[in-house]
Formats: sequence, C-alpha cells, structure tokens
Amino acid sequence: MKSILKLFLGSLSILLIIGCQKLGTPDLTGYVVGKSDNSILVVADEKQDFSSAGGVDEFYEAISFRGDIGEVKLGDHVKAWHTGEVAESYPGQAELAKVEVISPKEIDSAKLNTQEVLEKVIQLKEDRTVVIKSIEYQAEKEIWQVEVTSINSEEDRNSEVVEIEDD
Repeated sequence: MKSILKLFLGSLSILLIIGCQKLGTPDLTGYVVGKSDNSILVVADEKQDFSSAGGVDEFYEAISFRGDIGEVKLGDHVKAWHTGEVAESYPGQAELAKVEVISPKEIDSAKLNTQEVLEKVIQLKEDRTVVIKSIEYQAEKEIWQVEVTSINSEEDRNSEVVEIEDD
C-alpha cells in the first residue's frame, strides 16, 4: 500500500512541476486581425525572408488560435502561445495556451491609440486578411497612416497605405 501511495505522490509531484512551469518565448507575436467568440487570428508583426531558399522575400506567419481569448480586441498587439501542434494550413490552426496583450501605443497629441486605429483599418479591409506592416501618426495632418498588405493571395500582396482620421 505504501508503494502505491509513493507512486501516486511521485506522479502527482511531477504533474505539479510540469503544470507550474512558465511558458517560454511566445509562439507568435503580432496583431489580432480576426476575432470571433472563441478564436483570434494573429498575423506576425515581423516578416520572414525565404528568398535565399527560392521562396518569397516577405512572409508573415499567421495562426488562428482557438480557446479562451479573454478580453482581446481586434487590432491588439499580442504575444500568443499554443498548447502543442499547429495545423499545417495557412493560416495555421492551434489551441491557445495563453495570450498577452501588449499595451497599445499612446501618442500625446493623438486622440486614438494604435489598437483603435488598427481596428478601424481591419474593419475597412474586411474582405481580406491584412498584414500590418507599419503604423505612423502624422500630427501636423491629424491622421494615422497604416501600411497594409494581404495574406490572401499573391495578387493582393501589394502594399497600400490606409489613412485614418484621428477623431
């Protein structure tokens, strides 16, 4: 009986140690460009260059995470972790382990913050999945300029600048 108890307590200890380990580096850092009740689509904020291997020179990783998304909003800049395997589709699909919102950039002279601006851009471009390449505030004109491209197809990958009034 004592050996069964020792085995049980040993197994329980191992599970507790594994369960208490901190998650390491985020699996993906990027912008939330799609959202439903229990999922978010995150597109990387940094491009990857595969041209040296014969691939594209501008690739943005994208993963649709399913799970408890908490208070995440469209346009949020996030760090996301998944629980294991990512389906090899594009965008990938994975179970969400954790999501952490990076505080939106506030500019003293602007009324909107970066999350609010990006939410407007994403809603304007609802017919395609956007990649956020850059976001800048032009204080003298009181407008935000957001450079976007698309992950939908090669034809849609031309960048464009979307202007949002700071209201």
